[in-house]
Amino acid sequence: MEIEFNTSESFVLLGIEEMERFKYLYCSLLLLLYFFILLCSCTIISVVLLDESLHEPMYTLIASLLLNGIFGSSCVFPKLIADLLLSSKEISRVACFIQRLCVTLFAYNEISTFTIMAHDTYLAVGHPLRYPTLMTNPVALKLILGSLIFNFILMLPSLLLSDRLPLCGSHISNVFCDNPSILFLSCVNDSVSKLYGTIIFVGYLVFMVLLISHSYLRILLTCLKISKDASPASCREFCVSASPLGYLGNVFIKSPHPTQEAAL
Repeated sequence: MEIEFNTSESFVLLGIEEMERFKYLYCSLLLLLYFFILLCSCTIISVVLLDESLHEPMYTLIASLLLNGIFGSSCVFPKLIADLLLSSKEISRVACFIQRLCVTLFAYNEISTFTIMAHDTYLAVGHPLRYPTLMTNPVALKLILGSLIFNFILMLPSLLLSDRLPLCGSHISNVFCDNPSILFLSCVNDSVSKLYGTIIFVGYLVFMVLLISHSYLRILLTCLKISKDASPASCREFCVSASPLGYLGNVFIKSPHPTQEAAL
């Protein structure tokens, strides 16, 4: 039996169809969530940009993480809200490719930014006296830009490979376009195209998790070392400031970077 390939210029998002029964409720919740993300992120980014005392690597990385969050949410929320209001379930192939590109790039950038933040904290804790020369704001910006370019080059081939696959359907079981959904629609056994993106992403994720784990393991060892010479309260305060939550909280309370505390 000859296989009929899908040659249509659009896809149908089945996830939107499932949300149509309570579409106004979903629209309201999504709109509130989207504006909340924009408001909080833009507020913090503006504070970092306007306050010269915050022009340091730690705050630059936080602003980069929040900016990527705005990018990621903007890839999905505006179109999803518009589709629900207009009862539209279709997305063109070009728009689908762009959305897949943006969503995948957001995921890669999120992982790489957390890795750079962990490395920054490790340098601050492990090398407090050399930290001002090892990690400067220009260095942080170069790491962010370099990781962005690297992530784009790394993920682009998997999207191009999946885009050239012949498809046997046009219905995507999601509310937005993602690469796994496109691969699922493929009706040819092209293991290279199907596995490349998965292998690259899993390998990238494992490598970055190992780097983050290494950084925080070294930080933990430093905390244990400090605990022998400092009071328990000082040790707890130091370790909390070096944690991811403490890292983000420093923006609001302007507490000293762990490098300053480690040097004391």
